[in-house]
Amino acid sequence: MKALQIVGAGQFRIVDAEMPNIQDHQVLVEIQMVSTCPRWDMNMMAGRDMFNYDEAPEYPLPIGFPGHEMAGVVKAVGPGVYRFAVGDRVAALEHIVPKGAYAQFAAYREEELIKLPDSITLKQAVSFELLKCVVIGLMQLGDLRGKSLLVSGLGPAGILAVQVARLWGASRVVGIDLSESRIQYVRNLGIGTVMHANELQDVRFDLGYDCVGAASSIQNVLSHVNEHVVIFGVLRGDITYPENLWARGTKLESYKYRPVGPRDHQLLIDLVVNKGLNTECLQTHHASFADYGQAVELLNRQEAIKVFFCPQTDFLSAGDHPGQSAAACRQGRTGMKGKGVVFTGRLKVSYQDVDIPEPLADEVVIDVEHSWISIGTESSFLRCDRIAGETPYREGDPEPFPQINGYQKVGVIVAAGVQVQEFKPGDRVFATMGRVNGMAFPSGGHVSPAVTHVSQVWKLPQDVNAEAYSGMVLTQVGYNCGSRPDIRAGACAVVIGDGLVGQWAAHTLLHRGARVTVLGRHDERLNLLPDRVAKVNTRITRAADALHEDSGAIAVVVDTVGSLDSVKALQPLMKHNSHLVSAGFLGNEGMIDIQSLRAQEITLHSPSGWDRERMDATLQGITEGWLPTEPLITHRYPVERAEEAWALILDPRQSCLGVVLNWKS
Repeated sequence: MKALQIVGAGQFRIVDAEMPNIQDHQVLVEIQMVSTCPRWDMNMMAGRDMFNYDEAPEYPLPIGFPGHEMAGVVKAVGPGVYRFAVGDRVAALEHIVPKGAYAQFAAYREEELIKLPDSITLKQAVSFELLKCVVIGLMQLGDLRGKSLLVSGLGPAGILAVQVARLWGASRVVGIDLSESRIQYVRNLGIGTVMHANELQDVRFDLGYDCVGAASSIQNVLSHVNEHVVIFGVLRGDITYPENLWARGTKLESYKYRPVGPRDHQLLIDLVVNKGLNTECLQTHHASFADYGQAVELLNRQEAIKVFFCPQTDFLSAGDHPGQSAAACRQGRTGMKGKGVVFTGRLKVSYQDVDIPEPLADEVVIDVEHSWISIGTESSFLRCDRIAGETPYREGDPEPFPQINGYQKVGVIVAAGVQVQEFKPGDRVFATMGRVNGMAFPSGGHVSPAVTHVSQVWKLPQDVNAEAYSGMVLTQVGYNCGSRPDIRAGACAVVIGDGLVGQWAAHTLLHRGARVTVLGRHDERLNLLPDRVAKVNTRITRAADALHEDSGAIAVVVDTVGSLDSVKALQPLMKHNSHLVSAGFLGNEGMIDIQSLRAQEITLHSPSGWDRERMDATLQGITEGWLPTEPLITHRYPVERAEEAWALILDPRQSCLGVVLNWKS
């Protein structure tokens, strides 16, 4: 295999190395992406020890070192391995000793890896080791809810810390730096409030998190914090602890490493999948290993946040001589040109040119034909009711504009990366998100061409109407609502909401043999349901009156609109050991009373997102016809008229259900 080795200060070479031999409880990983850790790379190439600048590293460094932020695929497992199987997508959570991850393959102990769900791309996961460390450090500060936090340093760790603190409920988070370019980059991401370190003046905070390590940075944080400061960066220089801090009781401590377990793994995944943590924004540049020296220079000049490499392809242009190449590092914020439907501000929509990053080895490029608007989710982002994933907007939060929203489309593959085996140009496919540059979020649905990881692509059956599959993620939400609760044939199920999710939840429950009633407010929507479904317009008839014959017999209630009043009205009619599925967005104020459910032993389900198994079942349901989609499309617009489509959606006088944007005339 090929690997990189640093052989002296400012010197490296590409070497042929032996494939790792895996031992008991070890896993062989084919490394598909690896990212720099700036301090490690800069110091190792500068001839400085990471923790003692007065000493030099012992050259040559171990092969692949100091690379450690890695994502890849399991290729083999050793005896005693039970957490992973061949084909699993994984990311590193630890350094590997004695070698490193600047290589095509590496052996890891089980506890050094995290298994990735299909909904996380390798680019999102490659720096999970850093995210793990940042999270551990923030946990040292205790419960962040209602606290104000000052984060010093807007490098990779600081960018993550600002986001995580806000997602964990901190009342005010401010990130500071001395670099105007860093400040502007983070400001453009829309992830939080940032400013120059000299602009703080007399502003005070409850907590502080220093990601720099320089004594001057820590001293500045201490002068603005009342309660507790954690030093995450490697300390350089001496700091003083003045008497006033002692009198105030200000706590100062360093970052404390600890091993992580399954609960920590789930926490990291939840931050990215459900809470919208932007980790891709760290990977600003892509380089060949032949350009490793130039990549480190970009880090030294603070022109890159991180630089990533794809070992299965990025060794191909390099020889086994000391690395010197005229090829430039490719900046992740440049690439192809495309078109997108952009939310430029609250209630502002524009169809415009957008920048699309170059595809990676495990991605495909899709020429989009149809994209389906998810009215509920996308409207909440357009109104700024929520700012990421399931995170509602709170007063003072930065507004995440511009953004490309949505998450579902169909089209034809026009190019495939060298590692892509299951798809080829010409395949008609469904896809979720496509990557995009220059937006508050690094990906979105209504963009073409779509650069999408293969894990988020499904090949469509031959000779079908592709438009019928263009809303498949949303269809899967309805399928998830209807398939999640346990129900027997003939049992009573009630769906709250006659929108798309309600329609598909009802069809799924009907397919499972349930006796289904849908509560809605629009006769034209209710009439789209099969005759076997009981339909109640709650503008005319109270739900309790319509269902009085089923009092005490309702086995399942599915709330697709976030109507707690309707749930409370139905709860007395629900049977013992019944099921409540809560799928509507509840915002900041929505609270389900768990204690009230306990008396009837009602099981609460809170579906969110998608997974591969459910998407496969949804595709099958559409193909077999028991999950109908085409009859639910009420409006079609050329994508150039996306603003008109949204005017229709936002007009309370208009009625619409499925709204599809057509990208081809």
